Amino acid sequence: MLTVLERLPSLDPFLLKTAIERLNASNPHVDIDVDEGYFEISTGDYGKIRSFVTNEFIPLAEAAFGESKRTPERAQQIANKMWDGTDASFLQPICALLNIQDAAVSDIMFSWKGVLYYKFIALGIESRTMDMLKGMRAMITSGHLTMQEKNFVDESRNELIVSFINMTKTIKSQINTYNNIYKNEF
Repeated sequence: MLTVLERLPSLDPFLLKTAIERLNASNPHVDIDVDEGYFEISTGDYGKIRSFVTNEFIPLAEAAFGESKRTPERAQQIANKMWDGTDASFLQPICALLNIQDAAVSDIMFSWKGVLYYKFIALGIESRTMDMLKGMRAMITSGHLTMQEKNFVDESRNELIVSFINMTKTIKSQINTYNNIYKNEF
């Protein structure tokens, strides 16, 4: 279990839950039961993430299986198979398309799921961050402050706002880079 945890880029509930499910599925002698409270993902949020992942796989489904009215269904199947990481035969056309060797399928699909999870989270963070920054701009200091202290608070607030804006731009740029590469591939 410690080896599995050490390989994770973070202990996000989504990745942790999947890692434990994969560990249990890959070894019949292992059955690690973890209280669901540690994962803290509501059923609704889990469904939103899965729906997001399914939509992300529509271009992949079209490239692997051809464009048809069954494309959304194929994308759902890809998402389901990737989610479980257990049916390499279904994923074979995708693996061939992406030149993924059989031994690496499970790890690559798990990693990809992680990338999509972080993309989903990042897209939600952007709007909340902008709302927070608007609130920070509107804040007024209270109490008796000297002019120097007021200037310090204002400068610190502005630096913090600029840092958050730059962080948001960096994240957005990385997502755009991923999107461009992904769309250009398919």
